[in-house]
Amino acid sequence: MTQAADFGVALRDGLATIAGSVVVSCTYEMPRESTLGEPVDPNAVNLIYGDGSGTIFAIQQNGATDCDAGWHYATADASQIEICGVTCDEIMSNPNASIELLFGCETISMVE
Repeated sequence: MTQAADFGVALRDGLATIAGSVVVSCTYEMPRESTLGEPVDPNAVNLIYGDGSGTIFAIQQNGATDCDAGWHYATADASQIEICGVTCDEIMSNPNASIELLFGCETISMVE
């Protein structure tokens, strides 16, 4: 890349290749602590879905242990997040999807 005639173009193309290799999944391990070493509060976690067109959505937490929409903790100790049924299917069918876990704000939950 450093030998390319146009370093900016080479860098952009290299980053696009790396970004394209990131695999979106329907299960995620929950970190126990933040990058600052503080414990992660399982009641202050939000899952954000990007559809690839610039639109982002907060996926709501579903309190059910067997859910079809939203996301839930797949383990009793909140160590794993699972995106549920049709929500997972929608995300996985989008080749431009991105998922981001945000920590520190009260979890957006479905009204039960």
